[in-house]
Amino acid sequence: MNDEKSEERGTRHSIGVVADRTGLSVHQLRAWERRHGAVDPERTEGGHRLYTDADLHRLELLADLTDRGRRIGQLAGLPTEELSALLERDRRSEGEPAEPQPAAEDGDLARARREALEAIETFDADGLEATVRRASLKHGLRTFVDELVVPVLTEVGTRWHGGELGVAQEHLASGVFSRALQHMLEGSATNASAPAIVVATPSGHRHEIGAMVAAAVAGSEGWKVVFLGADLPADEIVRTVREVGARAVALSLVYGVDGAPTEQELRRLREQLPNSVEVLLGGRGAREIDGAAAGDGLRVLDGFSEFGRRLRQLEETSAGNGGEAQG
Repeated sequence: MNDEKSEERGTRHSIGVVADRTGLSVHQLRAWERRHGAVDPERTEGGHRLYTDADLHRLELLADLTDRGRRIGQLAGLPTEELSALLERDRRSEGEPAEPQPAAEDGDLARARREALEAIETFDADGLEATVRRASLKHGLRTFVDELVVPVLTEVGTRWHGGELGVAQEHLASGVFSRALQHMLEGSATNASAPAIVVATPSGHRHEIGAMVAAAVAGSEGWKVVFLGADLPADEIVRTVREVGARAVALSLVYGVDGAPTEQELRRLREQLPNSVEVLLGGRGAREIDGAAAGDGLRVLDGFSEFGRRLRQLEETSAGNGGEAQG
């Protein structure tokens, strides 16, 4: 009798089984249930969650959709049938087969991105530190930057500017990723003959996470990185370039900082540096720089991929010129 009733009710799954099947962490499953009402699992007498096959299927759909950039807050209230139809439309629009089989590494990084964003949303500093630490130990510097740091920080920046996240959450993310990147940079080996690059933010730009990511990208491309941090006047940057014989300067410009003083600093920097030293600008604030200033020996780059490509071009040029230091 009990067996028949159990069969009618269907199989029940523990939270550990559901975590393994969906790729979601136990922390995420609880948060999705508590904050978004994604599912409503049963409970044992001891208070342990039990998920039905329908719960499991629904969570698999939600995990897949959030991996594709959709937000759990916009999905959790939809019926399961609608989630399934939405996923099918996403797959068709992306030209994917009906049942894609992602590589294990891709799934691992997608899960890390999900966990990191969830931890940032919930102010879970320990959870964020643990997720970032695991990813930094498992993956190389460039993969860590391209597949975790950049997408997560881009999403955080978008949500912050949209009012969905607060300054404290943005600072939490920046602090944790900055520490991880600094640790990885310190442990990276560089060829003694590699070209040098000075990385900083100019005067008035006090957030250094973009510069830190740029430093990591440069390090992964084999450059010797001299990281100066935030809010550096042009004179100090020039002095450092001369002392280390840098081939390039990379500056991260923060969105919302008054453009006129920044343009003056950039002109001062460009005037004091030899033409052989390229000045590369990135970050949201770089888009606000006057076109005339950008054309005056300054190169505005659209993202870290273009930054990496430009560094490779510069390195080839330096090698072709015999790798001479810039004075």
